[in-house]
Amino acid sequence: MTLNADVTPTAAGDIGLQLLRNGVAVPGAEATVTGATGDTYNISFATLLRVLPSCCVIDNNAALQVQATATGTISNASLSVVKMA
Repeated sequence: MTLNADVTPTAAGDIGLQLLRNGVAVPGAEATVTGATGDTYNISFATLLRVLPSCCVIDNNAALQVQATATGTISNASLSVVKMA
């Protein structure tokens, strides 16, 4: 899974993007930049996620969400997920 996006912070300081799986932060699936107000920065990261097969009694579906770690504008966001057999 790869994420690539532009972020523009509304205040100077750290801003980042974090991947959540079923509402829980995925370790290592984050990127942070220290920016100035109004400047645009590119953020990207890649990670592998393992999702076990589901059956009639076990639901292993994974809901993925990307969350900003500070207030800002996110633009040109691209999230790619590839299933590997």
